[in-house]
Amino acid sequence: MIRKQRETPIHLLQIEALHRRLAPHHSKKNAIEEELYKYQAGLKGEQSLDYFLDPFNSDQYSVLHDIRLPLNGQHFQMDSIIIAPTFILILEVKNLSGTLHFDLEYNQLLRSIQGKEEVFPDPILQVARQEQFLAEWLKQQAFHDIPIYSLILVANPNSKIEVSGGTREQRLKILHLAKVPYVLSELLQKGSPSKLSDKQCETLIRQLMSQHTSYTPNILSYFKLHPNELLTGIHCAHCNALPMRKVYGGWLCAYCNYHSRTPFVDALTDYRLLINESITNKELRRFLGVPTRNIANKILRQLTLKRNGMTKGTSYSLERIGLK
Repeated sequence: MIRKQRETPIHLLQIEALHRRLAPHHSKKNAIEEELYKYQAGLKGEQSLDYFLDPFNSDQYSVLHDIRLPLNGQHFQMDSIIIAPTFILILEVKNLSGTLHFDLEYNQLLRSIQGKEEVFPDPILQVARQEQFLAEWLKQQAFHDIPIYSLILVANPNSKIEVSGGTREQRLKILHLAKVPYVLSELLQKGSPSKLSDKQCETLIRQLMSQHTSYTPNILSYFKLHPNELLTGIHCAHCNALPMRKVYGGWLCAYCNYHSRTPFVDALTDYRLLINESITNKELRRFLGVPTRNIANKILRQLTLKRNGMTKGTSYSLERIGLK
């Protein structure tokens, strides 16, 4: 059964917000669009894993998606892991089209498509590190000798897989997504000298979930951008135009006449994703394009945000805004 659902990565939400908030002809718009496509394709590939696992949903194992764990002052991340009494299986999904050549001798992944070739980091090394880190993390939690396996799953069924070099064990890790249920069935039948009790499995799952830490990068620093480069105002949810203007009883889009009472929630979500998780009245007026302090105060009261301070520089927490 699925114990931790898959979530849209914060980094993807940030890139989507950044794409909305940059002018069409901004010098970094194309780079951000490429990053957006890459992360959307990655999420789509991971979601396709659920399609193959759902029909085989069983109480023989538990599935946890998007796990990021602390280890010796740093963190490591896994797309999905399967916990069974006799093993742990790490699943790394790659959603790439074209011909995929896994060069295990030189530790690289080569993708050929439409006459072009791209080089990617070696997924075999990636899952080997994940196995090593997870084994160390388990040892620190007093779980010993649990067999850990890993698979590299190609999500696109039309992609051609080629493998050269490496050991037979390494080559068998690389397969199309559709084969996962059969490999999982083989592992369940295989057994192991080390077996976790139901209570130990439950304890392990709780520890994995309690120690999971999401990652929120500074997206503007990542792309070397300044907040002043962002478009301000409230987007129209109907036609995406900027900005909506304040009218009696709500906000109106001048382009399509769409009317809304609370369109500022999405704009404040963008602010939270891109700039800061708290906001002052002055910052709200600037980012949303609100004409007066009084209107800004009405928005803040309407949202019942947690406040910090009682003076002119009072800030309001945006932790309850969006990202549900």
